[in-house]
Amino acid sequence: MKPRVENGGRVGLVGTVLVHGVALVLLLSSVTGARHAPPTYRVRLLAAPAPGQEERRAPEAVPREAEELTPPAPTKRPPPKSTVSRAAPPPTPDANRREAAPRTTPQNPPLPGETPSTGNDVATVSTEGVEFPFPEYLQNIVSQVLRRWQRPLQNTPLEAEVSFFVHRDGSVTDLQFIRRSGNFAFDLEAQGAIEEAGKFKAFGVLPDGWAADVLFVRFSVLLHGETVMAVRRYGGMAVRLVGSVVLLTAVPPGRLTAQDTSAIDRGVRIGIVYRPGVRPGLVVLPGRPAALDSVRAILSRDLDYSDRFELITLPAGDSLRVGAVALGTAPARGAPGRPRSGGAQAAGPNYPLYLALGADFVVDLRAAGDTTVVDLHDVAAGALRRTFKAALPAPTAAGFRMAVHRLADQVLQAALAAPGMAATRVGFVKDGKVYVIDQDGADLRLVSSTDRQAMSPAWAPDARRLAYMEFWQGHGQLFVQDIGSGERTAAATTGRALDFTPAFSPDGKTLAFSRATEEGTDVYTVNIKDNCCLQRLTVGRFSDNLSPTFSPDGRRIAFVSTRSGLPQIYVMAADGTDQQLFAPFDYGVTGASNAPEWSPDGQSVAFHRDVAGTLQVFVLDVRTRTVRQLTSVGRNEDPTWAPDSRHLAFVSDRSGYRQLWIIDLDTGRIRPLLQQSGSRLPAWSPRLPETAATNP
Repeated sequence: MKPRVENGGRVGLVGTVLVHGVALVLLLSSVTGARHAPPTYRVRLLAAPAPGQEERRAPEAVPREAEELTPPAPTKRPPPKSTVSRAAPPPTPDANRREAAPRTTPQNPPLPGETPSTGNDVATVSTEGVEFPFPEYLQNIVSQVLRRWQRPLQNTPLEAEVSFFVHRDGSVTDLQFIRRSGNFAFDLEAQGAIEEAGKFKAFGVLPDGWAADVLFVRFSVLLHGETVMAVRRYGGMAVRLVGSVVLLTAVPPGRLTAQDTSAIDRGVRIGIVYRPGVRPGLVVLPGRPAALDSVRAILSRDLDYSDRFELITLPAGDSLRVGAVALGTAPARGAPGRPRSGGAQAAGPNYPLYLALGADFVVDLRAAGDTTVVDLHDVAAGALRRTFKAALPAPTAAGFRMAVHRLADQVLQAALAAPGMAATRVGFVKDGKVYVIDQDGADLRLVSSTDRQAMSPAWAPDARRLAYMEFWQGHGQLFVQDIGSGERTAAATTGRALDFTPAFSPDGKTLAFSRATEEGTDVYTVNIKDNCCLQRLTVGRFSDNLSPTFSPDGRRIAFVSTRSGLPQIYVMAADGTDQQLFAPFDYGVTGASNAPEWSPDGQSVAFHRDVAGTLQVFVLDVRTRTVRQLTSVGRNEDPTWAPDSRHLAFVSDRSGYRQLWIIDLDTGRIRPLLQQSGSRLPAWSPRLPETAATNP
């Protein structure tokens, strides 16, 4: 028995040594195999504005409790003769209310020490780092989450990390927590912001150059309990508030296994520093040669009218030097910028100069044969961000201006990942004729050329056609005219009564309109693709229903109805069912509301309302059903949305006579579009396709 004990002791000792040896090897291998943190990538975003002087919130609708009624005493009913009812069962109420995408404009008040700016985000983000191959897509992911992120009011440091997949079509799946912060509300807010962005595919489809069909995202939301600090920067405030980190990587679905995690660890890191109150500075360099001066003038005006940049004028040209760093010389080590290829032979922009002037971007125009080249430079990175090439028509050609407008939209998209509205036109009525004009107030053209009175212009979704009504002998007929060729066709079944206020469905196949008869005014639809299928959507019953406008998804129609007395804004399904009040009002207090138009992003409806005998422009938030007043100076009416959903054109007499004006909802900036009296009923086009823009 004793030798058996000795042998067992030896075996136990050997086993212990082996176990500890293996543990030591694993520990050393884990230390030596530690992976480095992924690189930091650059992100630029822009904070949301404060309400302007004319952005006054309209009085909220006062809820009134209904009078409590005593229910009647139940009566004993005889038993039914049959278990099957002859009458159809009552419709089951739909518990799912049809709502558009939640509004992405942040509703939070500025934090202490924060100066609002002119963008759409909860804060201005400026992060230095490595250039991502698709910076616009990276910026949009961060922007969409920030727009839906409700900032915590506490100062306790918290961190939560989630992961998810973005697929080729922009859909988001497999959202799950990697690390929880321990604060339920904080974790729920982080998860909800990403869920909402994914629900509406707000991240967009994956870039064409991205090889994989799925993008794996690790999103870390960090709340630092640090003191808010503010420093001056050219009249603005640079505030460091909160830091966030995003890890991105893309691998094929087959490689996403439990054993293969190396690809995920080599993700992309984005550090975010908030800098509210500063619009990105932009310098547009003089064109080379001088023949490009007209291109430069149009491009500069378009970027200015976007209301997203602070245009900077050079004090004495691009040849200025800052310290010992001259034009075309690479900045010193640690200074912003990187050496350009070619060394001193490459005379690039003077990045230190523009950085000292407060510029974030530089736009350089040059000619390369018959091609106009536009370079967009990132000043902080000291590098070229994007190059655009276009064979522009001659300056006297019909499509010249619209081609330059399109370049301006491309520059804006590349710089801020924001849609532009330069390549658009505004239709309107003047002296009984329909005209169109570029959004910068140039290139006025006549559309309707008959002797009959024309009214109510409306653009088709393809921006190639324009519908309007012609009035004669008490009748109104609807026409659809091709802007390029000038050919027009009459809408079927119209012209027998007074048909007016046409509106295209999002697919361009259906035309909704108002028809006035002896029985009243109601909303109808007609299939203009097949010239058939007239359908009545409303039945007046001693009330008028008019001015339809489709939601961007085509599921709902907002319209005006007098069923409550004065005209107010109502909404219904596209087939005429589920009619209900849309814009709240106080009975006997709120004035008449008219001329609704649904915004292209589906989040708002603009209309005008009578306020103390004067019309003013209002905006309805579709999700919350609240309204706010935009204008207060003079008489303002007939608002129409730009395709960027942040600009409105409207009619105002604030200058002493009725003319067209444009307001930016984020900054409150108002500018005249056409300084001619008598203009009314504006209609802003979608972005014009290239073929439609080049046709005379």
